[in-house]
Amino acid sequence: DVVLCDLMMPRMSGMELEREISRRHPSLAERMVFISGGAFSEGAARFLDETDRPVLEKPFDGGALRELVADVARGG
Repeated sequence: DVVLCDLMMPRMSGMELEREISRRHPSLAERMVFISGGAFSEGAARFLDETDRPVLEKPFDGGALRELVADVARGG
């Protein structure tokens, strides 16, 4: 499994979701991929640096998405 998560969501931020998944299911948190429109706060930038999770910048093409998901699913 791979979790695709936008950084900016209406009820819970991607950062909050990652923290919750890390707490409850650490091995799943290692397979998170963040999606971003590029306009994020200094805190979000720091979070992405600290978590070292892959980030797919919008707009992206389907091939890039498939390649990244396959890589993360393989443990890369």
